[in-house]
Order: sequence, then C-alpha cells, then structure tokens
Amino acid sequence: MLAGREVRAGTLLVGAAIAAMLATAPLLGDYTLFVLALVVINVIAVLSLNLLMGYAGQVSLGQAALVGIGAYAAADLARWGLPFPLPVLGAVMVGAGAATIVGLPSLRIRGLQVAATTLAIGLVAENLLFPRPWDSGAGTGIVIARPAFLVDGRAFLLLAIACLVLILLLDRAIRTSKIGRAFTAVRDRDDTAAARGVPVGRTKLLAYALSGVYAGMAGGLFAYLLEVVTPDSFTVFVSLSYVAAVVVGGSGSWAGVVVAAAAFAALPELLRPARTYAPLAGAILLAAVPLLRPEGLGWLLDRAVLGDRSGRQSHRQTRRWPRRRPQRRESQPRPARPAAHPSPHNGREIAPPRRPLALEVPMPTVLRTANVAVRFGGLQALDGVTMEVRRGEIVGLIGPNGAGKSTFFNCLSGFVAPTAGSISYRDRDLLALPPEARPALGIARTFQQVGLSPAQTVHENVLAAQHFMARYSIPAALVRAPTAVSGERELARRAAAALELVGIAHLADERVGDLPHGSQRLAEVTAALAMGPELLLLDEPFAGLGHEESDLLAHRLVALQTELGFAAVVIEHDVPLVARLCDYVYVLDQGRVLTEGTPDQVQRDPQVAAIYLGEPVATAQEVLAGV
Repeated sequence: MLAGREVRAGTLLVGAAIAAMLATAPLLGDYTLFVLALVVINVIAVLSLNLLMGYAGQVSLGQAALVGIGAYAAADLARWGLPFPLPVLGAVMVGAGAATIVGLPSLRIRGLQVAATTLAIGLVAENLLFPRPWDSGAGTGIVIARPAFLVDGRAFLLLAIACLVLILLLDRAIRTSKIGRAFTAVRDRDDTAAARGVPVGRTKLLAYALSGVYAGMAGGLFAYLLEVVTPDSFTVFVSLSYVAAVVVGGSGSWAGVVVAAAAFAALPELLRPARTYAPLAGAILLAAVPLLRPEGLGWLLDRAVLGDRSGRQSHRQTRRWPRRRPQRRESQPRPARPAAHPSPHNGREIAPPRRPLALEVPMPTVLRTANVAVRFGGLQALDGVTMEVRRGEIVGLIGPNGAGKSTFFNCLSGFVAPTAGSISYRDRDLLALPPEARPALGIARTFQQVGLSPAQTVHENVLAAQHFMARYSIPAALVRAPTAVSGERELARRAAAALELVGIAHLADERVGDLPHGSQRLAEVTAALAMGPELLLLDEPFAGLGHEESDLLAHRLVALQTELGFAAVVIEHDVPLVARLCDYVYVLDQGRVLTEGTPDQVQRDPQVAAIYLGEPVATAQEVLAGV
C-alpha cells in the first residue's frame, strides 16, 4: 500500500487490461491482434473527446474529423517519403493546429452553438475535405505502407499500447496540474474561472489543442493500421459514437471513458454473427447507463479501493481572536489599522504570494473608486459611485435589490467595464486589466451564487483558486517536471493551511455539491483566502444562511481578517449583521451612494430607514426617534 495515495478501481482495471494484452499478444492470431489494435486506437480517439468535453466542457459533435485530419496528414507525409514515425508526429502537430482553429468560435459562443459549429465542421470534412475532389490521386483512398518492423500484428499492437500509455500519462499530468483545474473552472463557470486568474479564452484553445494532439495520434496510428485512409472511417456517425462512449463512461472520468470506448469499439466484433444488431447494443448501453447512474461507469470505476489520503492536514477548529475596530472620522484622515501578524502555525503557508505590486510599501488606501458609472442601454445601473477602502477594514455595501451592488462588484472584478469613472487598487488603475489579471494583484472575490465546482471536493476547489500562483509552464506540467511537482506541493500545503485556518479541514474530501449551503459558503471563503488576498470582495456571503450560520460565518470573517490583515468589502441586506461585522458602510440606492458612515450613523439615517422600512422619510425619522 502506498501511503498518502489512492489506487482506484478504474486504474486497476485499465492496468490489468493492458497487462493482459501484453501477456497474451504472442498467443493471438492476426485478426485478434488487428481488433485489439483497433480498440486501443479508438480509446485514444475517445480520450481526445473526453478531454475536450469532460474536462473543459466543450461539446464536439465532429471529433472524428480531427482523427481523420490526423490520418490523412500521416498518409500524405508517408506518401511524400517521410520515414516512420515522422508521419505520426506530423499528424499530432496537424491535429493540434486543426483543433485550435476549430476551437476559435468557442471564444465567442458556447453550449449548443459550439456543438452545432463542430457538427458543421464534421460534415464539411466528411463531404468535402476527405473526398478531395481537387486531388485526382486520392481516388477512393490514400494507401500507406507500414515499415518492415510493424508488418507483424504483434509489433503494431505493442506500438499502439505504448502510445496509449503515453496518452494516459499525459492525461494524468493534465488532470493533476493547473491545466486540468483551469479546464474544470472554465467548464463550470467562466466568471469564477477568471476571478481565480484563469485566462478563459486561452484555456479553451489549449483544451482544443491538446484534444487535437490525442486525435492526431489516433489518426496517425489508424492510417498505419488500415494501410489505407478513406472518408468512410471518419463520418459524423463515428463522432456521435465517440460522444456516446464519453456519456456511458462518465464525462470527465478517464477510466470510465477508456472502458466504454473499448466496449463500443469491440461490440461489432463481439457481435459479429449478428453484426446488424451491434448499433442496437450500443444504443441500449447509451440509454440504460445514464438512466441507472447519470455519472456513467466512472461512478464505479473512480472509487478508491486501496490507500488513503493520509497526506491531509489534521482537523483542527479555528481559534477566534478579539478584534478592535478602527474608528473612521470624517473630520480628519482615517488612520489605517496595522495588519495583524499571522500566527506561526500557518501564517507562512498562506502568506500573500509574489505580486506585481510592492505590497510591503505601507499604503493606507487599498481601493479607491471615483464617479463610477455603468449604463446598460437605457438603464443607468451605476451613477457616480465613489468609495474608499482602507487597509484592515471591513466595509459594508448595502441597499435594496437592484441598487447596483453586484454591478459594482463586477466593475471591481473586471467583468463589467464602467462607462465613466475610475477604479484604482493601491494607486494602480484597474480598468485596463482583464479579470484574470486582478487576482495576481491581491484581489479575490466570492459570488452571489456559490462560485465552486460542485463535482469536485473542497480541497480540489481550494487548489483551483490558486491558479495564478502555479508559476510553472504548461510544458513543465505536461512532462511533470520538478518545477511542476514542487509547485503543486506548495499549493497543496497552502490549501491545507487555509482549510485548517477556517476550520473546515474535516470537509476537505467532501464533494461541494454534497455539502449544506452554509458549508459551501465557508468553502468558497476558504478558496478566496487561499489566494492570499489584500482585498476580499464578498458578494452576499450570508445569502441563504440561517441566523446561527450567519453569526458563525461573521465571527470567522472577523477572526480571519484580524489574523491575516486583509481589507474586505461585503454586500449584505441584513443591516444589524452589517453593523456587527463592518467598520464602515456605504448605502447604494438606484445606482447612487445614498449615504455613508459608521454602522451607527448609517442605521440612524432616516433615508436608510425609509428604504428598509418602506416608509416616507418623515415616518422613518419618527421610528428612529423611538429607538
């Protein structure tokens, strides 16, 4: 048993299948060897779609076209005299380039529109690109000869298995690095991904490119296996069979997809006496498996059967620290409260990372906005909002629904561009920076709807939040270079420290979607704190919580802010809760700052009382007079 590691049922099954093929290859006949090689190549092709659809959430209905592009590229390169394995390597490069081009529309469209676009590309490839009406030499197909050492079926099967193992290792490197976490973040929510420092557009194109690498390799091997490349092998129906294999295997589950892809490829041969019914058997699988278990075969194969997670930190509850609020006085400059020093047991592990701004230079003001305005068509969402947030403060932002609070947060995060005004963070203009560039400066945020991946564990979500801190390169991640391994260990240490500090280390291995709403909120705050922020933006963190849960979260926010010294802006509707939590409060109404001041000043403002009591100002004054 390997300490701190897990061996899952899917890993055992796939490993056993590969070992069985290697052990029995000398005993098998030519036809069986051919079928096994075909199955292995089909698995590689379906893994290409699983990476694109399961990991990155980009539905493709024309994936067979990419495999075909790889096959034709390999056949052409071999026809032009390049020796093996250069045609296969060329197919990999051509497949990556073609897939990147196919992925360009995903920068502007999403969902069913992307699926329709890829379907159209598949049809164009099937009916125009592969038949090659302009090439009289193509005829009914392009013949390609195997090199002498691959003529034997056993040798070719060994080559196919070696390529599959290489793809599986590459796939594992992707899943366990910042690349896979970026894919998952983009799959779930673009805005959350950007708020974690993930460049959404480049990440989508990277997913397409890596998918093209898999597909190109499958196509190159397929060309050498059949020794002739024809359009009939890469139809849209073949693409749909890839989609079916991903659905049955469990989208995102590499082991489930491997098993399902092998089954779909082997069914025609297993049912050879009744070959007509092979599609029916596949259709029954496609209908039955998702109905019985929506997660597909991956639900079973991804279960742990050996090992544990002994590497996780011990479960220890967070201490609570007393907090002294700084006094804001409008008549004189407001002194900044010095940041509290983190306690030695975890402070080093979640300290702010290296940033483009020199954070060690004392600056009393962290955030300053001036006359920020946002107009959506004829709607004035924000109108001249001016705000200041100082070091070590928790600032409340309250107001009725539709007042513009979330729009203001989206301006701070870069998701909405103001039509007028300025926003500066530590005296640096933010308006020119994209959303994914802001976390590296020290800005972290949560969302009104919990911005976590429900299918992943709490620990995995906290790791994903630190994307911008993973400074190793993409090539280093793909080959698991020492820089990538050490970087991942550091991120894991930070994640464990953040979970312990917030007091939810016992939830590290729980799927977020299985947790109650209050625990999900705590997990999202933990993910934001793991980013080492200097400015934390909390968008209705108490929404949906009961009174006791709200008080617990408020106490923890106060303790964490005192311990770590960050500034925070909190959107909330509960005025008494804001009064207990915040040092200073801004009130928005109809896109304007209605009033600002200390919690006591704001609570006693007749205009605020009128908004929340629904009474005229004069009546609100009478109510306040009796308080």
